[in-house]
Amino acid sequence: MYYKIKLLNNFIKVMTVTLLISLSSVGYSQEKDINILMMELKDADQTVRWKASQTLRKMGPSAIEFLITALKDKDATVRENAAFALGEIKSVRAVEPLIAALKDESAGVRRNAARAFNNIRDVRAVEPLIDALKDENKDVRLQAASALQWTKDVRAVEPLIAALKDENADVRRMASAVLGQIKDARVVEALIAALKDENASVRGIVVIYLGRTKDGRVVEPLIAALKDENENIRRNTADALGELKDARAVEPLIAALKDEDKDVRQKAAKALGEIKDVRAVEPLIAASKDKGKDIRQNATAALGQIKDPRAVEPLIASLKDREAFVRRSSVVALGQIKDVHAVEPLIDALKDENASVRKSAAVALGEIKDARAVEPLIDALKDEDKDVRESATVALGGIKDVRAVNFLFTALKDKRLDIIAVAYAFFIRRGKPGTEDILIEVLNKYGSADMAQDFLDCGNSKLEKAAILWAKVNGYTLRQLPGGKGKPVWGQEK
Repeated sequence: MYYKIKLLNNFIKVMTVTLLISLSSVGYSQEKDINILMMELKDADQTVRWKASQTLRKMGPSAIEFLITALKDKDATVRENAAFALGEIKSVRAVEPLIAALKDESAGVRRNAARAFNNIRDVRAVEPLIDALKDENKDVRLQAASALQWTKDVRAVEPLIAALKDENADVRRMASAVLGQIKDARVVEALIAALKDENASVRGIVVIYLGRTKDGRVVEPLIAALKDENENIRRNTADALGELKDARAVEPLIAALKDEDKDVRQKAAKALGEIKDVRAVEPLIAASKDKGKDIRQNATAALGQIKDPRAVEPLIASLKDREAFVRRSSVVALGQIKDVHAVEPLIDALKDENASVRKSAAVALGEIKDARAVEPLIDALKDEDKDVRESATVALGGIKDVRAVNFLFTALKDKRLDIIAVAYAFFIRRGKPGTEDILIEVLNKYGSADMAQDFLDCGNSKLEKAAILWAKVNGYTLRQLPGGKGKPVWGQEK
C-alpha cells in the first residue's frame, strides 16, 4: 500500500509540473509558478526534478533571476538543476554566476555549470574552464573539455595537451577531439603522441583529426596505425590517409587491401582512389574480384578515379557482377576512363535490369561520345524509367553525330517539350534563331533554378528576360554569372 501511495504522489507531482508548463505558456501567475517549480527542483523523484528544470528552461528570461538565486541554495540538487536550466536558457546574464558555480562543493553542480558553457559560449568562461580541466571529478573535467571546443582558443592548447594524459579515457578522448579543432602548431605533435594511447576509442578519434590536419608530419605515424590491433582504428586510418592524399601511403594502403577485416579493405580501396596513384591499379583490379561486395564497389570506383587504361577490361568484366551497385560503379568508371573499347559493353548495359545501371550507362556513353552509341541511345528514349530517358537525351546532345543532331531537331520541330527540357543546353549552343519561344515554354513548364541560371547567362537577351521573370514568379534570386566552365553559350556550336 505504501508503494502505491508513493507512486500516486509522484504522479500528482509530475502532472502538476506538466500543468504548469501549459499555464506558464499563457502567462498564468508566472512568479507563483516559478516558486512551485523551485520547490520541485528539490523533490526526491528524478522525473519531477527533470520536468521542473525543463519547465523553467521554457520560461526563459523570466526564470533567470530565480535560477541564479537557486545556484546558492543549500540543497545541492537544487543548485545542480538550476545550473542545468541556465545552460539551456543560454543567457549571458548567467555567465558570472555559473563561473562561480564551477567551484561549488558539489561535483554535480560543477559538472552542470561546465556543461552550461557548451551552450552559452562566452569568452569569460575560457580560463575558468581551463582550471576545471584539473577538477578532481572526471565528469567535470569531461564537460570542461567539451565546453572548450567552441572557443578554439589557443590558451587552452597546453592545458588540453596535458589532459591527453588524464587517467580517464573519456576525458582524453574529448581533449583529443577539441585539440583537433584548434589550428595551432603544437597540436599535431601532441596528437601524434596520442596515437599510442592504451584506449582504442582515444586512438580512433586521434586518427580522424590527424587526417584533417593536412600536415605531412602525420603520414608516417598514420601508416604505422594501419597495423593497429583494433580494426576500427585501421578503418579510420585508411580514411585519414585518403584525405591526406600523400603518395607515401600508397604501398601501405595496397597492403591493407588484404586486411582480414572487410571494412578495412573497403576503406583502403576508397583511399587509393582518392590518391590516384597508378601503382594501385593492379592491386585494385584484384580487389574488384574480392568476395566482399562493398570492396568490389570501392575498387571499381577507385579504378575510375585513377583512369588507367589497364582497368578497362577488368571493369568490363565487372559489368556482369551480381550486385547492381557494383555494375553501376563499373559503368561510371568506364565513363571516366573514356576508352572506346568500352562502348559496346556500355551499349549492352543500357539493357541492364537495374535502372540506375542503365542511367549511368547512358551518361558514360555521353562522356565517351562515340557514334556507335547514337542508335542505342535513341532506343533508350523508350525506357520505362524517366531518369534513363533524360540521361540518354543529354548524351545524344553531347555526341557530334548527324543522327543525334537530326533526332533532337526533330524533337524540337515536333515540340517534344520533355526531350527539349533535358537537352536545352544543346539547343542553346546551337543558337538557332526562332527557337527562343519554345525554350521559354520549356522553362515555364519544366524549369529549374539551374535551367533558369543557364538561360540568364547564355548571352541571349530574350532568354535572359524569361529567366528573370521565371525566377520572380517562382521565388528565386538569380545573379548573372556568365563565362562559367561548361555553361552553354548561345550559338557557340552553330
